Order: sequence, then structure tokens, then C-alpha cells
Amino acid sequence: FVVPVVGLPLGFVLGTFAAETVRRRDVRGGWLGAIAAIRAAGAAILVELAGALVAVCCWSTAVAAGIGVVS
Repeated sequence: FVVPVVGLPLGFVLGTFAAETVRRRDVRGGWLGAIAAIRAAGAAILVELAGALVAVCCWSTAVAAGIGVVS
């Protein structure tokens, strides 16, 4: 239970940091690259969440209105 919950975000941050540090040959640049990747992943998650919330709102509105009910 703990490994995916803690390991996935930690592994993502450390893996991105290590890859960027090797690519840029600079620890500061690696950290800045890791921060940029974390922000991009967070923005993608927020966009997906917004889309899911719109879908739920549309579905619940249709259910409340009785749209699509077969008689």
C-alpha cells in the first residue's frame, strides 16, 4: 500500500531530477528541470480533473432531467 503512494511521486521527482542533472550537467539546472516537470504534471492532472468534473455534471444533470430514459 505504501510503496505506490509514496514511491511513485518520490520516484518521479528523483528520476526527473537525476535525468535533468545528467542532461544539463548541473545540479541547479536539474532541480529547475524537475520543478518544471512537476508543474507540467500538476497542470495535466488539473485539466483531467476539470474534464472529469464537467462530464459528471453533464451526466448528473441528464439523470436529474430524465433525459435518455427509455419508457
